[in-house]
Amino acid sequence: MVEANHILEMKSKTDSLTGLANRESLVLQMRNGINGISGSAEQFSILHIDIDRFKVVNDIHGHDMGDQVLIAIGKVIDETVSADYAEHDYILARIGGDEFGVLLRVNCSDALQILSERLIEAMKQPISIAHFRFYFSITIGVARYPQDGETPEALVKSADIAMNHAKNSHYMAKVALYSDDFISAIIRRNHIEHLLFNAQFSTDFMLYYQPQFSTETGALIGMEALIRWYHIEEGFISPAEFIPTAEAIGMIPDLSTWIFETAMRQMRDWLSKYPKFNASAEASKPIRMGINVSALLFDSVDFLPQLEQHCKSLQVLPMWFDLEITETGALNANIHVENMFNKLSQMGFTISIDDFGTGYSALSYLKRFSVHTVKIAKELIDNIEVDSQDQLIVQAITMMSKGMSLKTIAEGVETVGQFDVLKRLGCDAIQGYYLGKPCAADQFEALYLNQSSAL
Repeated sequence: MVEANHILEMKSKTDSLTGLANRESLVLQMRNGINGISGSAEQFSILHIDIDRFKVVNDIHGHDMGDQVLIAIGKVIDETVSADYAEHDYILARIGGDEFGVLLRVNCSDALQILSERLIEAMKQPISIAHFRFYFSITIGVARYPQDGETPEALVKSADIAMNHAKNSHYMAKVALYSDDFISAIIRRNHIEHLLFNAQFSTDFMLYYQPQFSTETGALIGMEALIRWYHIEEGFISPAEFIPTAEAIGMIPDLSTWIFETAMRQMRDWLSKYPKFNASAEASKPIRMGINVSALLFDSVDFLPQLEQHCKSLQVLPMWFDLEITETGALNANIHVENMFNKLSQMGFTISIDDFGTGYSALSYLKRFSVHTVKIAKELIDNIEVDSQDQLIVQAITMMSKGMSLKTIAEGVETVGQFDVLKRLGCDAIQGYYLGKPCAADQFEALYLNQSSAL
C-alpha cells in the first residue's frame, strides 16, 4: 500500500510524456524555495521556454511525431543546463504543450543571460527523428525571486510576461529578463490589437516602394513593397510594432491578402505602362517587386492555392515577383516548407532570405531551399566603413553566395562610404536611403520609372 501511494505521488509530479517534472511539481518546488528548509527563503529563478511555431509539427506530421520531438527537445534542454549546473541546482519541467520551465538556484542576471543564450544556441541544431530533420528556435522569459514575484504564481506570471515580451520584441530578441516596464508594453500591444481589429485595409493602409539598384551599373533592378499604417488619431504606427501583433491575433492571412493584391495590381499596371522593365517581354532592364511573406503563411495549406489565384485573377506573372522571408523564418522551416519553396520556384517566383546575418548566419542551410537572393542585414552595413569584422563577414557572404549562384543585396545603405565598400566587396545590389527612400506609388513612378524610361 505504501509503495502504491509512492507510485501515485510520483505520477502526480511527473509529466507522462517526457518523464520530466510537471507544472504542479515545479510550483511546489518554488513554494519550498520561498519557504526555505530552515525557514529562510532561497534566491532562485524560473526560465519559461517556449518552442517557436511548434504547432506546425503536429499539423503536418501528426501528434505522435510531435511527442517524439518534444521528448528530444527536453533532452537537449536538460543536457545544456546540466553542462553548467549540478543536478541538485535545477529542476526541468514540462509546463505546457510545447513549453518547458527550468527552476534554477541562481539569481544573478548575467548567469541567467548566459544560460539562456546557450539554450538558444543549442536549439539551433536540428532535431532528427527517423529520416526527418526539424529546425526550431526558442523564446525564453526569465523571472527572479524575490524581485519579480513573491509567490510561485506571481513568478510564473512574470516569466510568462517576459517570454511574450521577447517573442513580440521589435528587435527579435529571443530572451528577456522580467521588468515592470513590460506591463506598459502589454498595454500598448493591447491597444494596437484593438486598433487592428477596427482597421479598414483599403483606407487605413497603403504600400510604399523602395528602389533597388545594381551596384555595378546603378540601374534600377526592382523595388520592395513595404506596408505603411497612418492612423487618423495615432499617427504613424511602425510595421515593427503592428506586424507582430497582427501575427499574434491571426490577422496575417487577411493582411497578406491585401498586400499581395495591392502589390501585384501595382506591378501589373507599371509593367503595362513601362514595358521596357517587363522581363517577360525581353526587356533591356527587367525588374522584380519584392513582397515580404510572414513565416506563418508557409504553415498554411491555403497559401499556394491563394497565391496562384491572385496571379490568375490579377493577370500577373510569378516571374515579376520576389518573395522575401526572414532568415529566422527560414531557419524554422521544415520539410513541408522546403517543398513549398521548391513549388514557388517552379511557378516562377524568386525567393530571397531577408535580414541575413541576424540569425544562424550560415549559408549552408540555404542548400535546403530554392533561394535566389541573400539580403544582407542592415546591422552588418551600419558600421561597415570602419568595422573590419563586419567587412569580413559581408565579404564572406558575397563570396559564398557567388559560389552558390546566389545574388546579394545590401539593406540599409545610407552613405556613399557604405556603397563604395559594398561595391569593392562584390555585393550585387543595394537598397537604402543613399539612393532611394520608400515612397508612395505615384512618387516612385515619377522618380524611377518615368525618369528611367526616358534615358
